[in-house]
Amino acid sequence: MGGRRRRQEDHDHDHENTDRWLVSYADFITLLFAFFVVMYSMSSINEGKYRVLSDTLVEAFKTPPKSPEPIQLGEPRKSLDPVDKLIEKPDIIEIRPEPLVDTTQTARIARQLQQSLKPLLDRNLIKIKHDKLWVEVELNNRILFASGEAELQPSAYPVLRQLARELKDLPNHIDVEGHTDNLPIRNEVFRSNWELSAARAASVVHLLTR
Repeated sequence: MGGRRRRQEDHDHDHENTDRWLVSYADFITLLFAFFVVMYSMSSINEGKYRVLSDTLVEAFKTPPKSPEPIQLGEPRKSLDPVDKLIEKPDIIEIRPEPLVDTTQTARIARQLQQSLKPLLDRNLIKIKHDKLWVEVELNNRILFASGEAELQPSAYPVLRQLARELKDLPNHIDVEGHTDNLPIRNEVFRSNWELSAARAASVVHLLTR
């Protein structure tokens, strides 16, 4: 009796294992079928999209132009190749060279000033320098201003007047640069060396423009 019950339990247990395997297999087949259905649906959608796009492009190229074509007068002109079009109507880029600096003019002005202001050069009252772009006349600061002052000294007037006579006929632009003392300046009149330098340059400009 006990052996029959054990055989019956083993048979039932094997039957349950078989049912579980069949259920798992059925689920796998179902999922595999669903996968192929989805893949087929996606391929059908893509094919339809490409077919619609192809038909649209064909219709677009077959559409006649909306703007009227120009009326041809005379003999029809042959269309030019891209190379021929470039040769017929080239794009012209005009390049203008920058004006050359007349170095001979600055050298000539420097020689002219050296000759006319030779007495001042011999006394080391002025120095004349020149480059490709400018001519510089440097005046001795001792004859122009006293230390810490921006008012011209009496000895500066004849030198500046002679220099003004030589410069007035030149067509060039004249810049005046003022220099300051070596000592720091800070008083009631000039709060810094920069203000003293600017005031000295202004004094020279006033005399040259009289």
